[in-house]
Amino acid sequence: MDVWKLIEIINNHNIIIYGTGYAARNFYAALQIRHLDHKVDCFAVTLHDKAEGTINGIPIKPAENVIHKKGTYICIAVHEAIKNEIESYLLEHQNHNYIWVHPYIMELALGVPVEYHKKINTKKIIQHQNNHNYLFAVRYLAIEHYYKKNDFGFSLYLKALSLQCEKETAQKRLDRFKGLIDSWDKDGYQQEQDIWIDETYRLVDGTHRLSLACYHRMEEIYSTIFPYSDNYSKVMKDSHTLSMEVLMEHKFPAEELEILKKTQTIIQNQ
Repeated sequence: MDVWKLIEIINNHNIIIYGTGYAARNFYAALQIRHLDHKVDCFAVTLHDKAEGTINGIPIKPAENVIHKKGTYICIAVHEAIKNEIESYLLEHQNHNYIWVHPYIMELALGVPVEYHKKINTKKIIQHQNNHNYLFAVRYLAIEHYYKKNDFGFSLYLKALSLQCEKETAQKRLDRFKGLIDSWDKDGYQQEQDIWIDETYRLVDGTHRLSLACYHRMEEIYSTIFPYSDNYSKVMKDSHTLSMEVLMEHKFPAEELEILKKTQTIIQNQ
């Protein structure tokens, strides 16, 4: 499967976007960029109590009511941590007309990468990120917790990610992150796991891996490079922003804010 096959599927069907979180919203934004948003029939969720309201005027419906709708194709737009359970749910209901779209969202929005698997200076990438985005600090503190350098990094990670997704999803993402840290600790850097950046070093995907590279003071990291695009902010605004304003709005205590500020400074100065 590649992005062109996905576009062909969308052109030939009305689609149901399975999910309502940042991945689903970013996928819808990418469809808008490609002028394919008119193909979206609805958003779907597994739990009935979440099936209310709309996104961009498109209704959110219980999955069981729509997954067999004739002429539709299901686009699973969720983080990798929960895609398997949704795939299992669809298969249990005898539905095979689905695709996990998360890996293709950025190609839809930004275009096909211009380079693959290129070594890029880690510090240069870090220094080109928004210093007021505390996603890196949250992940760095979780890494420190793994190595027993603090006792709060995991809980702060869960607290921060729960601003973007369900608590259960946040826990699954933390479990996956622990697995990634453990893998790098035992087997070293996995060179085949490119992070994604654009031509101006803006991060597209790979916050966890880049945070690990920073923590382990790796000089270079393999990267897939997307073309520069004005569409970047249309798909990255929800998933890659954890500003001090957001943290204060959600009443993170002053001591946590101070820890995040100090950690962000450490990351920028390494």
